[in-house]
Parts: sequence; structure tokens; C-alpha cells
Amino acid sequence: MSRNAINQRTSIDVIMLTKDSLLPCLRESLDAIECSALMANITVRLIIVDKTSTDGTLAEIMRHEELSPSIIRDDFGNRATARQRGIEAVETDFFVFVDSDVILESNWFSKMLEVIKNPDVGAVWGYVDPIDPLEKLEKKHILRLYRRTQEQMTQKHSAGRGLTHDTIIRIEAVKSIQIPPQLHVWEDHYIRLHIENQGYKWINHPDARCSHARHTRTANDAYLSAYYGYRLGGLKLFWFFRRAFIDPIISTYLLFKTKSIEMLRIRIMQYINFQRAFVHIIAQRLM
Repeated sequence: MSRNAINQRTSIDVIMLTKDSLLPCLRESLDAIECSALMANITVRLIIVDKTSTDGTLAEIMRHEELSPSIIRDDFGNRATARQRGIEAVETDFFVFVDSDVILESNWFSKMLEVIKNPDVGAVWGYVDPIDPLEKLEKKHILRLYRRTQEQMTQKHSAGRGLTHDTIIRIEAVKSIQIPPQLHVWEDHYIRLHIENQGYKWINHPDARCSHARHTRTANDAYLSAYYGYRLGGLKLFWFFRRAFIDPIISTYLLFKTKSIEMLRIRIMQYINFQRAFVHIIAQRLM
């Protein structure tokens, strides 16, 4: 693929990973892709990489004929293998990762295309607003605690972390990528590292927005996130020390503000498994 300017009528492949993804908002997510593509005057082909969905996910996807959906089965894979297979199926100069629990704003494609036209840019990640009321409340109080705006916090978080909730990518920047199959988490950051190692920029677009439902993370997800975050250089040992001392204080503060036992349960689960990963990392360093 070349770095030529985008034609007036652009075709873009959109990759979505699914596994029983009908809830919380698959239909709204697909509708938003259609709407945003129409406003930007582009043609979309939806590439679905699915893992054993049985809840009506695939039937809902096939009802969106305007997106020309194609299904790739990855029944024994994970997020790393699914993203790799999706990338290998791309046929357009630019493609998009959109999560099945993300709803793009109507002018998302238009804003992203303006930025990705720069030949030095390999990927652009959009701004994420939470859908879940509890997550919104939690973030509101965290922002007050740190005396920052949501935009400032997003910029800080995205400066050192590759995320793919809603990301447009230049295929030339990833044509040689081989995502390690063990990366059930942080596979998105690996993609960023590869793009930057190819000499391209990975940037955040603060004005291209989407709404994002809260992830349901397991204890193992939290452990792997901390472990591979360190292995890929996204997290430093200081991060673990800081979380060990600061998290109990923040969790107590948030419990007082939100009165949510569920929020506390999630944060305790994360805390325990972040520290479990830290012990594993230290043990490996001492061996």
C-alpha cells in the first residue's frame, strides 16, 4: 500500500472482535458505524473475528447488510490472535478497530480521516467517554481528587499506552506485524510499539469521540494486564509500589463518594491481582 492521499470515496475495513457481544450495545455500535461512515462518504466492510458466539451476536451483525460483514472464526484464540487475523484480512489502505461495546459519534470517521492523511501518522486513537453511570461517577470523583479535566487525564493515560477501542490505522504500518499469541491483554499496546518502531506516529485525537461501556474484567485479566504491562515496558516497578500505597486510599475515598460496594469489589480484585503480578515479576528478577 502507498501513502497517497485519500480518494474522495474511500473504502475502509472495520475490524470488530466478538464473543457473545450482543450486550450491552452491539446494535447501537453497528448503527453508529453506518451513520458515521455515511456522513464521511466512505464505504465500510465489516470484518468480524468471532469466538464461539451463541447469543445472537452473528445474527445481529448479518442484519447490517450495508456494512458488508464477513465472519472469521477464531474459536480457540484470544484478543492477540483475533487482532492478528483481522489485520491479515484487511484490503484497504486504512482500517479501523472498533470494540463491540463502543458507539462512535456521527462525525468520527470524518475527523479521523483528516488526521490519518498525514503520511507520518500510522494510527489515531479517539477520545473515550464512559457509558456506565457508576463508571462516570467514579471518574468524576477521581478527576476532582487529582484536580484534572477528563481531557487532561485521557492525554496522560494515552501518552504511554496503546489502546484500540476506536482506532484508525495505516495498513502499511502493520503489514509485517506478528502479535505474540500469548498477549490476551496489552496486544493493543504491542500494535502501538510496532507502528512506532516502523517510524510512524501514534497519536490521540481529542475531538473524535466515542462512548464506551465498562469492561467486565476477571481476576486473571487484571493479573495479566499488570504482568504484560510490565513486560512490554508500559508499566514500571514504581507503578506497582505506587498502586500498593495509593490504591487503598483512593478506594476508600471513592467508596465514601459513590457508596458503591460493587466499585469497591472491582478495585479490591484489581489491587490483589496487580500485587500478585508484582510478586511474580520480582521472583523472576531474582532467579
